[in-house]
Amino acid sequence: MSHRPHARRATREIIHRALIILSALQQDDLPRADLIARVKEELGETAYGDAPEDAFLRDIKWLHVLGFQAE
Repeated sequence: MSHRPHARRATREIIHRALIILSALQQDDLPRADLIARVKEELGETAYGDAPEDAFLRDIKWLHVLGFQAE
């Protein structure tokens, strides 16, 4: 049986970031840059790696998968 711990860890990280974004959006309608900054504030500067915009879009997609509407 093949295990993919990296994939599971990456998924957990995406969901964690997405939930931080959701929490922030429940408090205020923030622009993308502020949401990215909030995630970095909570998880550290490396939370989004080298491509924060791409990672942010994945986070928003996960919110949609979880049934939340975020634009």
